[in-house]
Amino acid sequence: MFASPLFWQIRYLVSNLNKKNQQATNAELNQLVNLYGQDARIFLISCLVDETDFRDQKAHGNQQKDVPKILLLTHEVDEASRRPNFVSLICQALEGSGRDGRNRHAPSRILEENFLANFCRTLKLTTQQQIEIAVGLAKSTPHSVALVGIRYLRTD
Repeated sequence: MFASPLFWQIRYLVSNLNKKNQQATNAELNQLVNLYGQDARIFLISCLVDETDFRDQKAHGNQQKDVPKILLLTHEVDEASRRPNFVSLICQALEGSGRDGRNRHAPSRILEENFLANFCRTLKLTTQQQIEIAVGLAKSTPHSVALVGIRYLRTD
């Protein structure tokens, strides 16, 4: 029953995250994730992925607005990496990325060209984390998502 308002609040906080409100917003998001657990963390990571431009930072120089979101996403992925279900948590968040809550069949952002490589580079993931995420995606049920993981493993 509380899921919709919780998710609306998380999406609202992420959408409005900037340098001026970064500390207060991060504190509220942390409190929500601690109160509501894994589903809230997955949704938070998914929202942060949706709100962040992962294209090459040098080619698209105006990513300054994304800095607070990238910092928070880096923190959340780091927190998730300490859990035994790291791969499934990140893969669920990535699979849900780019989808409107009302339309579960909308195309995922991870299907965009070079998304996974840019995601890993932006967050400075370790080689082990990159491989774990790619293998997790390669085992994904939607074939199109599985191809993203397979392509990444073949190229990187």
